[in-house]
Amino acid sequence: MARLGESFVVKQLTHEGDAKLASILFTGIPNTTLSAVACKDLIEKYIVVKGNLPKNANQHDSASKCEKWRLNDDSNKIKMALGVLERHVNVPDIVCRESPQKAVFANAAFKAGDLMLLPTTTTVKTVEKSKKGEVNSIFLCTGGVSKNHAFFLNAPHDFVSPAFYVTDTDKEREANMKIMMVNVELVGKFAFEGKRSTSEHCHIQIPCLVNYKNLEIGGELMYYQKAHEKDKKGTKRPFDVV
Repeated sequence: MARLGESFVVKQLTHEGDAKLASILFTGIPNTTLSAVACKDLIEKYIVVKGNLPKNANQHDSASKCEKWRLNDDSNKIKMALGVLERHVNVPDIVCRESPQKAVFANAAFKAGDLMLLPTTTTVKTVEKSKKGEVNSIFLCTGGVSKNHAFFLNAPHDFVSPAFYVTDTDKEREANMKIMMVNVELVGKFAFEGKRSTSEHCHIQIPCLVNYKNLEIGGELMYYQKAHEKDKKGTKRPFDVV
């Protein structure tokens, strides 16, 4: 039942129509203190409302945040770390080929360790550790997050992320690029008026492709990857990481 601005539950009702009502507290549960209401007042001042009792949302404290929230928080940290790294890594002098198949070529000579490609993307997905070997991406992020994450190319057609254009080879002698984990420390500081300021920090490991051999102009960038097992038809599974 309801009265202007208030809700009640009928706890007792006599044959004469008199009732005892329990008001609904802000917590959504009935008050243990009952109010006696005469039949006449019950008819004139109250209306019957069908429906369930009010229900409050369940809040999550910092120690018991839901899994989805934590994973979203991890993804944001990774993207922020990648953004910080991008601002401090120069775009190398390279040529990215779109077709007939994706490839990257050095447009200048590079000494070993001088060329770094970041997995620039907006798509970071959670990867179960037990399934890490099944993920079709060489860019796996660890450290500072609850689970491993993988980077995937998912951007507008006119957006070029060179790291995802680099091809693989199953001949180790042909490879000149390898994954190197770059540590990025994120520091957050905050303060409330009249209270002591505090901070938190975490370390994110961003996977990057780095040349471990000298590169000449026109040399194709390639990383080593073991040959995939042949399927039942005898054809190789695709290598493309894009």
